[in-house]
This record gives sequence, C-alpha cells and structure tokens, in this order.
Amino acid sequence: MSDQIHYLKIDNIVVRKNWNIRDEVSMDSIASLAESIQAIGLQNAIIVNESIELVAGYRRLCACKRLGFEDIKARVVSFGSNDHERLAHIDENLQTRSLSPKNLERALSERKAIWTKLYPTVTGRPRNDKPVAGSFEKETADITGQSKTNIRKQVGRVDLSSPGVRTAYEKNEITKSHVDELVRLPINMQDFAMKKIIEKNLGIAETRLLVIDFIEKNKDAIVKDAIKKFNASKLDGLKEEKDFIDEIPRDDPEPEQPEAGFNPFNEINMENIENAAMSKRIDNHVKSLNILLVKYVREEAWNGVDMSVLLDVSKDIVALESNIVIIKKALINNESLQIELKSLT
Repeated sequence: MSDQIHYLKIDNIVVRKNWNIRDEVSMDSIASLAESIQAIGLQNAIIVNESIELVAGYRRLCACKRLGFEDIKARVVSFGSNDHERLAHIDENLQTRSLSPKNLERALSERKAIWTKLYPTVTGRPRNDKPVAGSFEKETADITGQSKTNIRKQVGRVDLSSPGVRTAYEKNEITKSHVDELVRLPINMQDFAMKKIIEKNLGIAETRLLVIDFIEKNKDAIVKDAIKKFNASKLDGLKEEKDFIDEIPRDDPEPEQPEAGFNPFNEINMENIENAAMSKRIDNHVKSLNILLVKYVREEAWNGVDMSVLLDVSKDIVALESNIVIIKKALINNESLQIELKSLT
C-alpha cells in the first residue's frame, strides 16, 4: 500500500453511497470543524483511492465545501482491494473515537468480519500465502484504547443478537446490558425472552435470572443445537483448536418460532424470578452497606471514638440483618410485605 499527497479538486472527489460508517453527520459538527479549519488550516489530509473515491475524511470534505474551498489536501493511496479500503475507513473512525456507541458496535462488527476474511486461519495458524496478523481483539484494542473484553462484548451485541433484539436495542426499548444477557441464548429464542423483558419491564437482575433459568431448563436442547451448527459449518481441522468457537461463521437467524425440544417461556415462573432478583438486590445492598459501615467504624476507631457509639452501630447492624431475614422470608412465601420491621436507632 503506497500513498502520495496531492491537492485535488473537491468537485472531482467521488463519495460512494452508504460508504460512511456513521448513520448521519450532524451539521453542528461540520460547522465546528469548518471553524477549526478556517482558523488553523486542514491538519489531516483526506484519503482517496486511485480512482479518486473517498476512503476516509467525509466530515473534513464537507467542512471544506462549506468554506468554499475548491481544492483539498488528499492522500492518494493504492490499497489493493476494497476490503483494505473499507478497513482503512473503519480504522480512521475508530482512532478519532467520535462514533456513537451503536455506530461503534457496528464498526467493530464489520471490522472483525473483514479482518477474519483477510487473515483466515487453520487450527490457529495463518495460511502460508497470507500475511501474519495479530489477534483481532488485540489489534483493535490498540486502535481504540478499549479492553479486549469490551471489544468482544460490543461485537457480540451485533453478531450474536437476533434481528428483533437488535431492532429493539436500536429503538432504545432495551438497554445494552439487556442485550449482553440475551446473546447468551440461542438466536432463535432471544425474541421470546426479549418480549418478556419489555412486557414485564424487567431490570438487569431479573433478565439475568430469566436467562439462567431458561438455559437450565433447556441445557440438552441448547447443546444439541450447538453441535448441529458446528457440524454444519464443515470447518476442517478446526475441532483441534481450543478457541474454535470464535472462528465459526454464524448462520443467518431465521426461525421466529423455537425449535422442537425447547420449553416455551410461559412454563417459566416469572413471579419466582422477580422475587429471586429482588432478594439478590437486597443481598447486594446489604453487602455494600456492611462495607461502608466497616469502613466507618474503622475510621472512627482510629479517631478514638467512644466505645458506646460503636456499640450502637453494632446494634443497628443486628437489627438491619433481622429485617433482611424477615423480607426474604416474605418473598419466599409470597407474603405481603406489610410487616412490622425492627426500627433502627
């Protein structure tokens, strides 16, 4: 890949349809960039291919047009393939770190698809006729400054979610944390869980328990489904690789109904799940409160606080733990929470 700097006529630069990784570019951002260019000039050249098609720098091009420039500084690069051009476009947007969260997820998903195509592996080793490349996640982490775990999650929200889940997420009907839980389910069952989440307005704790409960009830069917998809992939030699699952191309999601063998969601007791989630949240609050109390007691002890004060705090902790036991018992027995709690001093 070679490149040279030129000054090109703006009117001669071709902007390809649907090329920009962003959904839209706000006029405010263009105006702000135009002010900066007018003040200090264009610091970074746009990138075009040998056919003078724009590869990266759409906002810079728009800002220069707004300023009435006839020419623009451009790097003319010979990429060798459309995939390398697309990768350059995505990488420049990742480096600026200005993409919206959902655009970023799409960009990372597309980057992984292109990267995997350019650097296919057999049993974990690069093919002899392909350049040696590092881990996709490591390389992307270096570009974005994010951890490999975050990159894996963001890619999963696109690659592992059903079209229905992705649409609900795009419309803000569910959150990214909901999606992170839902992608643990087979694609053809995610929509059923999602409908329960929206219908019951479930929080993350309830969603996590819902997914765990479903997986527990359908372990055999889920394993059989995974084996069937693996056998259908026909990837020779991939079985010997420990991390082969990441390399398996995923089927396009199609069925709207669950496959035979899955227990429908109406057999799952939502009330028990919601109660278990509430109990879990109570446990978490108690843990947090105990940490704060211990920290407080230690700090006050160092300050020479009177022992009678510490004894009062100890009594409050005992009363609090008694209240938690009462609440848990009421939840388990589906009793009304209109009960008498021990008062704290």
